[in-house]
Amino acid sequence: MYIYKNEILSTMEKDEGFEVIKEYDDGDDAQGGVLVKWKGFAFYISFNDKLALNIKNNSDADDERIYRSTAYDFQITFVMAAKDLKGDSVAKYKIANFANMKTDLGAVYIYREDAGVFEVAVRNTGIVRYKTEDHIRSVVIRMILTGSIAVQELTGIINSYMDAPNAFLDSCKGIS
Repeated sequence: MYIYKNEILSTMEKDEGFEVIKEYDDGDDAQGGVLVKWKGFAFYISFNDKLALNIKNNSDADDERIYRSTAYDFQITFVMAAKDLKGDSVAKYKIANFANMKTDLGAVYIYREDAGVFEVAVRNTGIVRYKTEDHIRSVVIRMILTGSIAVQELTGIINSYMDAPNAFLDSCKGIS
């Protein structure tokens, strides 16, 4: 069962802990996201309602199989600035790859060179039995907490790099 944008926004509207900072408009090809704050955590929620609707097709076409296996209905993304991190872009990519290889969390670490930031994304895979407000709230909070732990994990990896860059990069050998 998928959780759609209007259901999440409705749930957040009724919960005083969530503060919607900015809601982006839906476009023709992309669905607008929401910048939110909850208990001091600022994050971005992006939605994928259109893809979630498209994967209901039980086609055996390769594209449909890929959609069904990798689809998510929404994701929460945290952003960490990398401007204070000394080192070239290759080292920053290696940090993100190292974090992806070592984590046990359901988060994905990405270094975006164009923006000079690390993104920590947590996706909801659409596996939910009930869609009550309490269930939706708990899914969102679980994702926020997973993301906050992932940010702490990435901070630890960055600190390890900052303490001994050459030793850290040596430990990354074999990870591209």
